[in-house]
Amino acid sequence: MSSAASLSRWSAWRSVPVSAAPILLVACSHPSAPRIPKLVVAIEAGPRHTCALTDSARAYCWGGIPTSSLQADSLATAEPTPVRGDFRWRSIGVGDGFACGLTYEDEARCWALSASTKVPDGRVGDPLPARVPDDPRFRALRVGGGHVCGFDAGGFAYCWGDNFRGQLGIGVFGGILWGRRQTPTPVAGNPSFSALSLGAEWTCGLAPNGDVYCWGGSDTSGPGAAPVLVLSGQGFATLETGGPSGGRDHTCGLNGAGALSCWWTFMLGPPQPVPVVPPAGIALNTPRIGGFGFQYHACALAPDGAAFCWGDNTEGQLGDGTTTARADPTAAAPGLHFQMISAGGAHSCGATPTGEAYCWGGNTFGELGTGHADASPVTVPVRVNVFAP
Repeated sequence: MSSAASLSRWSAWRSVPVSAAPILLVACSHPSAPRIPKLVVAIEAGPRHTCALTDSARAYCWGGIPTSSLQADSLATAEPTPVRGDFRWRSIGVGDGFACGLTYEDEARCWALSASTKVPDGRVGDPLPARVPDDPRFRALRVGGGHVCGFDAGGFAYCWGDNFRGQLGIGVFGGILWGRRQTPTPVAGNPSFSALSLGAEWTCGLAPNGDVYCWGGSDTSGPGAAPVLVLSGQGFATLETGGPSGGRDHTCGLNGAGALSCWWTFMLGPPQPVPVVPPAGIALNTPRIGGFGFQYHACALAPDGAAFCWGDNTEGQLGDGTTTARADPTAAAPGLHFQMISAGGAHSCGATPTGEAYCWGGNTFGELGTGHADASPVTVPVRVNVFAP
């Protein structure tokens, strides 16, 4: 069509009375760009929450949905939600309603995941990661049920938070007010550690020579309020005690030869490590322990990233498609391979080498990150999609 004809038609259209002109409704739609999940490089399962780190060093957390309609929690979320503040994280740990992490600036920061939870520094319900007072520049940080411990460049350990059972290792226990510490406090005796692992109300440390020291749990059993040598000569290279949920005082260690064993941490007399018997021809490493009360479960990875779990399975936290308890390591999340795995209260999560995150088990608090809470066990892994805001 010539430009003259176009102009003529345009003039004719302009001459038509407005009342007589047909009304044309043109829907100009621009398809929104698809949301692409962020790559997850680390994931940590806690008692009722889960947190993950992405390849951009950003942190996301979810869970904490109240179990009663009469309750309310302004921080609860059933899908991954970015942690507040412009921080880049290199590690993260999840406690009972709070989290702590180390930034790439070597700052230790903690924040609340639940509106009613007291952060170890004494703040209540504050979701903004605040610098830990008197931060000694930790090289590593671990989180327990209500306390946190870390060690500095020299391996010297500090703990703070709840200390009712002596879990801080500072030589005192038995009081919420006078036993609690809001700033990192040196562990009694200034021992040096290469690794720390925290339970609900106890702590264990791995000395550079492979000896294991523990403290806490001082109500009816346990070493006491200061570090006590519980195992020597075992040659452990890694250590993992019961997770923030409890884990019923179990601890697992991996020795230099790659043999994994677990034991009851607090008992009369020296602990007796029991070898964990993996499937034939498979060596297990990186054990993680979780659980509530008298129930616990543990997970570990094979060299190729295949996951194996054992223990309580009431909520499907073993990831084998059943709710049957297993006394021996059983293949979890068949077909998936992980670079890390974590055991929470009644759920487990893993991150794959390709940046995908999966969780399975209990979802009563929305801890699986599926966008909703559900009392029904999830016995097979579900993918958790972490989207940038």
